[in-house]
Amino acid sequence: MCCGLRLRCVWLLLTVLVVCCLFLPASPKAAEAAQLSCGPFAGAPSPQPRQLTRPPQRMAEIEAEASTRSFPVVFLGDSLIQLWDRQIWQRYLTGFPALNAGVGGDRTDHLLWRLENGMLDQLHPKLIVLLIGTNDLTLGRPPALVAEGVRTILLQLQKRWPQALILVEGLWPRDDRPDQRQKAEDVNALIARCAGGAVTYADFSKVLLDPSGQLLAAAYQTDKLHLRRGGYEKISPAIAEKIQQLLGPGTARGFSSS
Repeated sequence: MCCGLRLRCVWLLLTVLVVCCLFLPASPKAAEAAQLSCGPFAGAPSPQPRQLTRPPQRMAEIEAEASTRSFPVVFLGDSLIQLWDRQIWQRYLTGFPALNAGVGGDRTDHLLWRLENGMLDQLHPKLIVLLIGTNDLTLGRPPALVAEGVRTILLQLQKRWPQALILVEGLWPRDDRPDQRQKAEDVNALIARCAGGAVTYADFSKVLLDPSGQLLAAAYQTDKLHLRRGGYEKISPAIAEKIQQLLGPGTARGFSSS
């Protein structure tokens, strides 16, 4: 009888523990990492490797730099990230410090493939800045498919780094053709819906446009896609300020004294 009473007490204790666990609040970060508040916008893209010489070389450069120190901030994207003027990067972003992990020519499916195949596995970023998708538009993909590529990358980032904040940028303005500008704006309208929890959306387009809404001549190269030094001078302070805001006052200062 004593053994039976003891067994019932044990079962009662276990039952109480299980019930308590069910009603414990979930970790905010875990909840944020579970899902996005947007989409799907189209069929999910298939990850695609790039079979060219330069991307592997660029990845080797990124991995080598990533091994030199801890990087609380990581920038992911295409040539708009990779070609960031080095002196301006050092002035505004080195103090966090931030790693430039942009790969020229990448589309959303390329970056997705890199993330699914071990890109930067050794890092533990506090904040990831994502700018990707303009090369998808160049390929002729519709805005919904481009936005779905970005959304799928966001899901992969949350899966790999569930504790990290994510700053997803709206596509920077490009071209003078109204149809191309509209497509970029349509992409931005869709990915803006993904904001919430650990994901922040920001559109820095205005600093690259004149009062009439046209591309700033001093900001763009002749292809009206890639930025000149003047363009990075315009956009870097705005992005650095947003990063500082997200990371909080206790983080390293983004602006260099040099």
